[in-house]
Amino acid sequence: ENAHYLELRRCVLISLTLLYVCASVGLPYLHRQEASCSRGFFWETHMEFLGLFAVTKCAELWLMVQDSAVSWDQIGVLDVLLKFLPSFMGYLDGYTDATAVFIAASCDDPLAQTLANAMGIAYLVGVCFFQWTVMFILSSQDPSQACLLKLLHMDMLASCVTLPAEKKWVWDLLAAVRTIGEDVPQAVLPTIY
Repeated sequence: ENAHYLELRRCVLISLTLLYVCASVGLPYLHRQEASCSRGFFWETHMEFLGLFAVTKCAELWLMVQDSAVSWDQIGVLDVLLKFLPSFMGYLDGYTDATAVFIAASCDDPLAQTLANAMGIAYLVGVCFFQWTVMFILSSQDPSQACLLKLLHMDMLASCVTLPAEKKWVWDLLAAVRTIGEDVPQAVLPTIY
């Protein structure tokens, strides 16, 4: 029974991760002509991403309910406040970083154009390549799926899974890749913008 659940969870996680990557990159790219230096993107574009966000977070809760190893009597309000709700911001980060590239590119200012190029390169290398390609491959090899859960920002469910000691390096590398490859450049460059 547990093997069936783990296979189902793996399929759900891989599918949602691929949808997340496609939406985070694809929506801003498809709507790039609508981006404005002063207005950003139309709210309807963000609603498309919000739909996937809602599906992913509902899937996290559903997977927790289906997991016989999750002890609900040990999950309290504090867990929801410190793990589930903050994971919303992490999930949005990949999408908002992509929108920032296209918004900066829509500006006529030469500095904005330079920053858009730098943000785009940082996004492609730090997020698309290292996080969503390299880390996805490494996380997919974790039998506990904790690293894959963390990659998809399912932090509350990830905290309920026992990470094998031999895969701790993948978890730590994911944190380093996110910090160095995404958070630092995508904080500094838009701040300059």
